[in-house]
Amino acid sequence: MLSKKVYIDRIVSSVLLLGWMVSIFVLSSENAGASANTSGQIIKKIAEVVNRDFVNLPLVEQNSIIENWQSFVRTTAHFIEYVVLGFLATNTVRAFKLKQNAIFWLPVLFCCIYSIGDEIHQIFVPGRSCQFQDVAVDTLGGVVGTVSFLVLMWIIKKIINRKQKI
Repeated sequence: MLSKKVYIDRIVSSVLLLGWMVSIFVLSSENAGASANTSGQIIKKIAEVVNRDFVNLPLVEQNSIIENWQSFVRTTAHFIEYVVLGFLATNTVRAFKLKQNAIFWLPVLFCCIYSIGDEIHQIFVPGRSCQFQDVAVDTLGGVVGTVSFLVLMWIIKKIINRKQKI
């Protein structure tokens, strides 16, 4: 029988993972215009911090700067979304205490499959498309998230072991 702590850990891990999956799905459901507006607003905020005179630039120049950075920001957003997904998926695999070799490959495979599904979903969203490069970026993000989680767990284990020796 599972302890209450293990049961709660599994539920919380699963709910966090599912919540993040829903967030990715919702963002992918934005049509091209809404998606471009979202990334454009992020670029505008960053530009205002980096260049305090950005708001004083002519609107044409502001729009040009935003347009030039769109691809980079979108790619970075894909990567970060899947870093988090990989991190949460690895935590969920850990919570279910699957075999040690599954703790790396299962979350990475999960991120890749979810990314493929997400790209297929985007075919049906106005103005969006299925991009192989997004699957590659997403999967790489999943790998980084998985490795980050495993490294963090290794560090925590080392700290706990040192404290127990004292």
